Amino acid sequence: MERIHKRTVHEIFIRYSKVARIDQQHFSAHKLRHTFATLLYSQGVDLLQLKSLLGHAHLSTTEIYTHTSANQLKEAIMKHPLSRIE
Repeated sequence: MERIHKRTVHEIFIRYSKVARIDQQHFSAHKLRHTFATLLYSQGVDLLQLKSLLGHAHLSTTEIYTHTSANQLKEAIMKHPLSRIE
């Protein structure tokens, strides 16, 4: 499987966030990546698998995702203005 270059991901994110009218000051490709990794880890994905998915060279880089609990994620989501949209 071939990796997608981070610049390509950024360009795709910018293009579709404009279409979806997402505020780019509050969301970014980096935040999307961090959320992806944190959610995978919180759902039980092995840290070594996550390291591979993220393309990290060192496990210590991936370990930052172990410090975010599910409750912290929920609190952060509930604080965001978009979580109140009905």
